[in-house]
Amino acid sequence: MKHTDLSLIPIFVAVMEERNLSKAAQRLGISQPAVSQSLKKLKVLYDDQLFTRSGNGVTPTTLAIDIYPALAQSLDTVTTTFPNSRNFNAKSVDKTFSIAAISVASYNVLPELSHLLQRDAPNVKMEVHPLYGADLESELRFQKFDIILSAYPENYKHLRNAVILSENLVVLAAKEHPRIHDSISAEQFITEKHVVHAQWDSRTSYLEPMGVELLNQRETYWRAASILEMFPIVQGSDAIAVVPKSLAKKYANVFDCRIVEAPFQPDSVSMSMLWHPSRTNEPAHKWFRAMLLRAGERL
Repeated sequence: MKHTDLSLIPIFVAVMEERNLSKAAQRLGISQPAVSQSLKKLKVLYDDQLFTRSGNGVTPTTLAIDIYPALAQSLDTVTTTFPNSRNFNAKSVDKTFSIAAISVASYNVLPELSHLLQRDAPNVKMEVHPLYGADLESELRFQKFDIILSAYPENYKHLRNAVILSENLVVLAAKEHPRIHDSISAEQFITEKHVVHAQWDSRTSYLEPMGVELLNQRETYWRAASILEMFPIVQGSDAIAVVPKSLAKKYANVFDCRIVEAPFQPDSVSMSMLWHPSRTNEPAHKWFRAMLLRAGERL
């Protein structure tokens, strides 16, 4: 690529992320014909269509998808050298951050994050989405989400990650449970029916990837869509559940449940934040990641 072609990079990135020429032009502050002309140059440069028309927008070709991460990262690297980027001011920033998260985050990390934002960045707004989707890596790459909160970062090999917090797991049972009182043995754990927090795209528990044999031997009575849904089900039945200790301490009395020590090891699980590598050096993104780490430290 000649130095005169470098000005095409922001246009390619904008079209890739907006998937619409008009929106890309509006984002860049140029005309749509100028965007179209730049795309023609890029097609010649790469000897590829790069984008094909579809519906009200465009769809990237395989090559466009392949070259996007490198071009986006190079653009971000240059952008972070500009004075406005270096002088990031959380107090004055007016920005919306979007997160896709497992449901437990809404009851531990995210409330703490809200407290921090109210104090340190009152103009920041949040969008929190359930952790659904078959291709979360692409959704981060194209900035549909800024951050993913997940228990298993190893599932996303091409993303950066950092642990926000680690939580002990405990067993939850109804206070009037006929067999469980102050403790539970491994044998009893297996014979009881269980309420589990199921992953959206399968019938398996979120805890199954931990590889704990005792967890994988459970008889599932109820698959819950969210972690808080588990509490009233446990309250009104003889079934038990495995939940993070902080959540159990917060809601056990509300739902007339008792907490007992888990009869297995390891008895803890971590929550990590994941992001696309192209955003690692972006000042606003770095600040937001630091806020999430601080939120985890408060728990």
